[in-house]
Amino acid sequence: MNFRAQIDALGVLFEVEVDYEFSLPEDDTGWPGDLEITEVWVLGYYPEYDGKRGEYVPLNIKSRLDCISNPEYQYLEQLAERNLNKQRKEAYEARL
Repeated sequence: MNFRAQIDALGVLFEVEVDYEFSLPEDDTGWPGDLEITEVWVLGYYPEYDGKRGEYVPLNIKSRLDCISNPEYQYLEQLAERNLNKQRKEAYEARL
């Protein structure tokens, strides 16, 4: 799965696309499930730090996951969890 987000790094607002995989919890084994970020693409940056305009300067750079700091990775994980919960909610509502 993937989603797009805006993140601030070094005082620059970037548009990124985050790809992630997840596994569901297993009740019979007690495994809590897992979410793993597999790729992060820096799609571009906003030269005026105004992400509301929706126009960024394209970069399309694949990020090295081993170079992302722990706080940045945790932030991206939180965004991925929110995206996953949103997808689950939309799928549930579509079944009704």
